[in-house]
Amino acid sequence: FGGDPVNMIDIDEACFKLQSQDRNKGKVTKMRRCDARGMYKKGAESLSLLHAICGDSVNPFSFPRMYSEGGTTLHRFYFYMSDLISWLNINRPGQSFCFTMDNLNIHKHQIILDLIDDAGHRVLFRALYWSCDRAIEYVFNTIHTKLQMDDVGVTDINDLMTKIDDIIFEIDAVGYEAYFLHVGFGDM
Repeated sequence: FGGDPVNMIDIDEACFKLQSQDRNKGKVTKMRRCDARGMYKKGAESLSLLHAICGDSVNPFSFPRMYSEGGTTLHRFYFYMSDLISWLNINRPGQSFCFTMDNLNIHKHQIILDLIDDAGHRVLFRALYWSCDRAIEYVFNTIHTKLQMDDVGVTDINDLMTKIDDIIFEIDAVGYEAYFLHVGFGDM
């Protein structure tokens, strides 16, 4: 496995919230100036994104899943990992990967470790809350920045989901190798 981004898959969760900025002017993403009229609704909806990225420069891929209700549970993460491993078996047959993720309890759960090991892959745990060595954290930052730069803004949770999906599609086209190189994986 080594530090080759071709064989690395970085996985994490992120939460994107709609924030109420002004009762008279509607909702926009957090940290964005609200200057368009819209419906005000009390409370902030959120979207959870489970996302895995691979730093392969020739054949890059990501595996995102979004959920508009609730965060990441052991049950949700198990089914996400099962789907990811099934996808890898079809799209990358015979290739072994090293999954990197933080040491959150659900990531370290034996059922998750067995699922990964039984499929012929490995796990490398990262320090909790140490985002500067995680390629996926920079991807989340890119998504957040692109959301804030959107001229139209985000009006509801479905719009947020669509915009995040579009941003991931744009990043997929370029690939994830630069994110892995930035945090020290591969040749510089």
